Amino acid sequence: MFVTSNRTRNLLLQKLGLTLLSQFVGLSVQFWCQVHSKYTTLLIENHSFKGESRRSLKSLENRFKRQINTDIQLFIASYIRLQQQTRSGWTEETYLQVTEKHFKIMYKRPFRFHNCWRVLKNNPKLILFAILLLV
Repeated sequence: MFVTSNRTRNLLLQKLGLTLLSQFVGLSVQFWCQVHSKYTTLLIENHSFKGESRRSLKSLENRFKRQINTDIQLFIASYIRLQQQTRSGWTEETYLQVTEKHFKIMYKRPFRFHNCWRVLKNNPKLILFAILLLV
């Protein structure tokens, strides 16, 4: 594993972020419109309007970017760090349980996005950001 300074890491993140932003600005708007549409459809299908307020498109996007994505990146970084320390007899489930305990201790809150993590855990972009958190 290579070690980088905070300045270098910040420049890498900034460069990656600007590249991704310039490539996906148009797609991002379409993507979040589709997410909002699906969210609204699921609310209607599940009759979930009772007592729940509907989220706006911007609200859904902000929730993902500020809470879900951030926690998943932190969780993946913790999971990778733990897996680097090979332990005899540990299964993936054991690593997950210990990672959840570490997450709760380190960030003072439980990890709540298990379903999202299962879908996103092999996403190269999230893994890259998680690895950058480790260095």
